[in-house]
Amino acid sequence: MRIKLSKTTIILVLFIIFGAFLRLWQLDSLPAVLHRDETAIAYNAYSLLKTGKDEHGQIWPISFSSFGDYKLPGLIYTTMASVKLFGLNAFATRLPTALAAIFTIPAVFYLSRQIGWSKRISLLASILLSLDFWHIAQARNAYEPILGLFFSSLAWASWLAAWRHPKWYFLALLMYGLGSLFYNVPFLLLPLLFVGSWWILKKSDASLSSAKKGKNLTFIAFGAMLLMVIGIFYLTRSVNVGKTNTTVFGHSEIIEESKLAVYAGLIAQMPSILSRVLNHNLLIGGVQAMQGYVAAFDPTYLFFLGDQNFWHNLRPIGLGDINPVLLIGLLVGLYLLVRDHQKPAAKLTGLYLLFSPLISALTIDAPITNRLLDFHLAVLIIAAVGVDYLYQNLWLKKQLYLRCIFVGLGLVYSAFFLIFSMRYFLLFNPLLHTFWNPGLPEMIKKVNTNLDQYDAVFITSDLEIAYTYFAYYTPFEPLDFQQNAKWHTSGFNTVRSYHRYRFEKFPSWEQLSPINVANIFNDDQKKILILEKGGVNNSAFNKELPILWEQKDWRGRVLWYAQEANLNQIIDLLETLPSSIERARVIDYLFSCQKQTCNANLLSN
Repeated sequence: MRIKLSKTTIILVLFIIFGAFLRLWQLDSLPAVLHRDETAIAYNAYSLLKTGKDEHGQIWPISFSSFGDYKLPGLIYTTMASVKLFGLNAFATRLPTALAAIFTIPAVFYLSRQIGWSKRISLLASILLSLDFWHIAQARNAYEPILGLFFSSLAWASWLAAWRHPKWYFLALLMYGLGSLFYNVPFLLLPLLFVGSWWILKKSDASLSSAKKGKNLTFIAFGAMLLMVIGIFYLTRSVNVGKTNTTVFGHSEIIEESKLAVYAGLIAQMPSILSRVLNHNLLIGGVQAMQGYVAAFDPTYLFFLGDQNFWHNLRPIGLGDINPVLLIGLLVGLYLLVRDHQKPAAKLTGLYLLFSPLISALTIDAPITNRLLDFHLAVLIIAAVGVDYLYQNLWLKKQLYLRCIFVGLGLVYSAFFLIFSMRYFLLFNPLLHTFWNPGLPEMIKKVNTNLDQYDAVFITSDLEIAYTYFAYYTPFEPLDFQQNAKWHTSGFNTVRSYHRYRFEKFPSWEQLSPINVANIFNDDQKKILILEKGGVNNSAFNKELPILWEQKDWRGRVLWYAQEANLNQIIDLLETLPSSIERARVIDYLFSCQKQTCNANLLSN
């Protein structure tokens, strides 16, 4: 039987294939380094595969303790499958996110159609997503928001489809539940979209809601949604409660600012009750939330800079989140939404645009791209509406000058896409921001190669949450790590030591004292490897200690360097300093270590 495919289907399939290529090519090496969230997700998946427990020894947890916070379980459990198939490596770590990003391309076509846009506009929306900078770049990390966007797109599209065919409510609620296990934004945003779109459709097309069966299923769907919200919140309560300190109402800086303002009002002889009301943290947080909401609409953020997090932005290659030419399509699309505001498609798209920044606005440091992926998608759908209008009024008019304008815009769009492709795939790694810790995998490999020569290795605290990188890249044997890692909480919940690894900064030898020397040199630690990060203000730099090796980038910048500290070196250096009672005790202690057994009594005599 011969299957005849429509032109729209063929084009969509071609762009899905091209989008897959852009998201899968060199997935294991671009970006060159996995950031700490990626390594934590992958190592916990690896630990579950090996032991049935996470890195803390918790059996099949629902919420994963991570760096003093909690992670949702969705991506960790999904990553188990790819790690099982391909091993613990970058490709396996990033594959689930890349696949979800690829499947989002046809999901956006489905969503746009259910919103009420034509096949051409829906196809344009999918094409723009397949080629868009932020979606390509973020798909190449183990990135929970990308999976959240995939599930939220399917969930809302299915909810809209259920207006005509109520059986789709089941898929909508299933996608809502799954998406809520991957990221918080679908959990919070989708109920707003569900209620808002139901109200719009009820007012716009009441005839379709008159069937008794449809009314009953709608009522059941809302009841099920409410139960799911309660159930998911209960299951993931440690994650959700932990996130409250990132909101503008619960963050410590906002609360402290409120307290200081209240105190300042009292000093200014303002009535106590008035000072407390005017400077309440809810009011201050509310103002900041409005600022964060408006900031999401800033064209500079969307088209030229992105947010401030170098894991999420493309600033090193000079680009923003979205192709700048689409600013024209966006403006035209917004005009059309206002012009046709009575149409359900315009209302639903406007709802998506206005509701999607709300979650990000409630958090500090907004706008933050990982909480604004639905907003970015809304922008692309509106831009697709604008591009379709330009196509109809420039190209289809068949006037030469109008067609030249349309072709010119297309060429500029293509030029920006080419610039992105060349810069991202060829220059992103060489220009990798220090926030990514370039050269990290090679450094860890070198440390582990030489580990047997030393009693301990001190890994600089300038590498934040260093243990997760070593656990992933070494990798640490999960059961042994669960049993022998020494945990410590100081802002982040992190590992202080694990066998020979000491995840703390080695102090300057001049700072050795009776208080800290036994923690550095003892019977188990007499020859030490010191690992430091280049390019940081290192006030404790032990310049008198020899540098064993340096790792440099192509520009000659020192990325990492290693030094050695042994008893003979430290004693010789301490003897060059002015004598004191405390320093004499340290030297006597080190001499005892040098002879046979470290005598801690010498430090207190």
